[in-house]
Amino acid sequence: MHRLLITAALLAAAPAAQSPAAQSPAAQLPDGAISRSRMGPASEVVLFFIFDPAGMQDRLPPGVRFRTIDEIAARDPEAAAYLRAHPERGGWVRSFFEIIASPMDYDGVRDRHGADGIMAVWYAWATPTAATIDPRLKGGRLVALESWVSEPKLAGAMRARGYPADPARIRLLRGPGGRLSASLQAPGVTVRVTCRLDGQPERPDWSARVSYQTIFSPAGGAPTFEVVGFSGHVQEQCRAPTWTMTGAGRLPTTYRALAALGQPVGETEFDYGYRLDGGLYRW
Repeated sequence: MHRLLITAALLAAAPAAQSPAAQSPAAQLPDGAISRSRMGPASEVVLFFIFDPAGMQDRLPPGVRFRTIDEIAARDPEAAAYLRAHPERGGWVRSFFEIIASPMDYDGVRDRHGADGIMAVWYAWATPTAATIDPRLKGGRLVALESWVSEPKLAGAMRARGYPADPARIRLLRGPGGRLSASLQAPGVTVRVTCRLDGQPERPDWSARVSYQTIFSPAGGAPTFEVVGFSGHVQEQCRAPTWTMTGAGRLPTTYRALAALGQPVGETEFDYGYRLDGGLYRW
């Protein structure tokens, strides 16, 4: 998940014959986790977007701020190109929305039927303030703006441990002819996406090693952050994607505001076959 624009990732269990995930290296997570999780093999369709964070400041926990396009443009060619095209948006922020379907295990609470949809998240790029640098943080820093889980038992277990997890109905279906469709339904949010999977699957070089992300829980919830390590991605073209987002929630409101600008909201890609290990920590 390295693109600049809006991202939605829909994860589904990939057939064992297609997935090289079993050969993925193990993640090295910091000591002291209060919870451990595992997912995979999984697949994802991805749509990255940049948005104006003015209405989302209240989602930042203490000691965390958004990381703006202005800040990352010096080292990121895609961000620099975006900023040249839209210099007035230097204070905007990258984000991605994911719908996840995969076998999952959170401290022994398991859902092995997640191939039809189990989790959805909306994350934005963030960074801790200088006064709150923590040596346990690894990889890119994100803040969880919204998180949903479709399995009630798992959602309850996650909330009890300090993860953000609201109830939702989540579906992912890979039909004949490579047709992919997915949906999320939760209070104030309905998301639907379709695309056609096509082309020769490719495994990018970076997927052979473990990549890390740190995800801060939003304000108003438990003072926690999660460190995840993932590897084994295989990519396939997701052609002619169609996204719709409706409802009065933050995600669809943000998406519609971007769509109203009359420009493409983002790019879509499909990945599968990867595994992810995570640890939750007190902040």
